[in-house]
Amino acid sequence: MLGESIKLTQQLPGVTVPGLCPNDASDVRCCFPRYPCNVDTFPGICQDKTKTKCGGDHGYFADLCPGGNNVQCCISKSTADKFVDFLETTYKLAVQYKSSASGKKSANELVMEWLRHEKYDGLTSGWTTLIGSVDGDWISFAKGKKHVMFDQFADPHFCGQAVETDHLGASMNAVFRYPPLSYPYVNRGDFGGWGGDLITLYAEWQRANKPAARAWAKGRIFGNTGSFKLLDAIEDADAFNIGLILSNLPARDIHAVAADYYKPKGSYRSRFSAFYKKRFTNREHARTLAYEMLTGPGYKAPGDEDSVIPLLRTAAIKKDGLLTPLPSSLKRSELDPFIDGFVDALEELAKDKGKNC
Repeated sequence: MLGESIKLTQQLPGVTVPGLCPNDASDVRCCFPRYPCNVDTFPGICQDKTKTKCGGDHGYFADLCPGGNNVQCCISKSTADKFVDFLETTYKLAVQYKSSASGKKSANELVMEWLRHEKYDGLTSGWTTLIGSVDGDWISFAKGKKHVMFDQFADPHFCGQAVETDHLGASMNAVFRYPPLSYPYVNRGDFGGWGGDLITLYAEWQRANKPAARAWAKGRIFGNTGSFKLLDAIEDADAFNIGLILSNLPARDIHAVAADYYKPKGSYRSRFSAFYKKRFTNREHARTLAYEMLTGPGYKAPGDEDSVIPLLRTAAIKKDGLLTPLPSSLKRSELDPFIDGFVDALEELAKDKGKNC
């Protein structure tokens, strides 16, 4: 980063930092015209707020820049903001569609269906069986308006992770249609997010000749490969948190909820602790819910078993290996370490550490 030695009497834009210039004279500072700063992965530039209007979309944030109290970080728009803008555009299209259609789905749900329609719909994928098909007339309407997909955005808390909006939207749609049941029941909303990913992770573990289960499962979730990696955990948590808010009717518009969630220093910072608390509560409950997802019948309502979950679980496990044993065929002593690895990962993620760039 290049700076310029100036006297304090000079009026130049930028941030002045003492102790960096020859002879370190008391009236000489090093001036950086564009001193970078950030809030998590939201980019910004340090500016004197008394002299320069913040051109960024999120305004000034204090305590991020060198210099006096007047020097603050002007935060610009990120790809997360662009995703929120996309949600708003899609929502407005959905409202237009509803004004001339007889469908009963809300505009919020139609937005989720647009996000998932390319990959997470149809009988082959299993998603139509799980939560029903998307509104085909709505999809045709949006395409007729030249509406396109918004594939991914940079996660604001974990540098290097690009959130895939189709998986986010599909899992959110599952939670929206099937909010979580009381303990110890699991349902299709769980299967559409963390539960389905846990099942495919189990299948990977079996096909890998069952390496040490506890360390393997946790390491896989914190990694960047496989069917249940860190990115999937991020998407599952966000889908649950946002989907749960939207399922409590009457709900706010989806883009307004997402704007609050993904704004600088927003709810994304505590996504995993919120997810853990609202869905799992504690380690004992998390272990039980994981075991139920891997071996139990699944439920439409407490006491009302759901045959769809065992059907889709078997299909997911056998998809890449017909001889892969079902979790219910394992002894608890074999399966429990795998479950413990999953819960270890949940508890570690619930510390909400994130990863800066």
